[in-house]
Amino acid sequence: MEALEVLMKSKGQRNIAFEFPSDLQNDFDLYCSSPQRGGDKVKFTMAMLARYPASSLLNDRQRADCSRKLLGTESIKSLLDVAALARKYRAGVHLVDVPMKQVQLADPRIPYRNKVMAEQLVAGSGGKTVVALVGSAHIGHGDLGVSLDDRLERLGAETLSVNVASPDIPSRIDWGTNRQTADVMISEPGELAPVIATRFPGM
Repeated sequence: MEALEVLMKSKGQRNIAFEFPSDLQNDFDLYCSSPQRGGDKVKFTMAMLARYPASSLLNDRQRADCSRKLLGTESIKSLLDVAALARKYRAGVHLVDVPMKQVQLADPRIPYRNKVMAEQLVAGSGGKTVVALVGSAHIGHGDLGVSLDDRLERLGAETLSVNVASPDIPSRIDWGTNRQTADVMISEPGELAPVIATRFPGM
């Protein structure tokens, strides 16, 4: 998040895409426009649960428990952090990933998700530069299936994948693309803006 804020401050970037189910866009937009307090967060996670096919098997108490647990996950925390930054800098956030009804926890199908995310990114970008926040399994150049970068390039987009993950985190081939195949690796948030300025001088 620090790297994203540095970029928004220095480059005025206002178009963000985030790896999250696209059918939650309306619920996310409502959250973004809310005061973003505890109750607003719970409302968003409950909306997320409602769209998950297996949620019909849960009672109210189980849904409430799942909602609390979701708020403790890294992906939700990161999304809510992005929402806070978007509100602060008046940026737009576009959710790009397969809809909740297609989520299969036992089979992430990363190559298929890359295809969906690439199509959604191109369609939602309007030809503008977009900073996409996705996991390192998706970026780089093709170790497992076709990466998000490769898909975007096939659709005519110009990409620059920057990995900001800690080098201490072990690589997981089964998750998808190795982070070493990213175009650039950085370790400090402040490195992001100069890297992008070099690749895209007009940005």
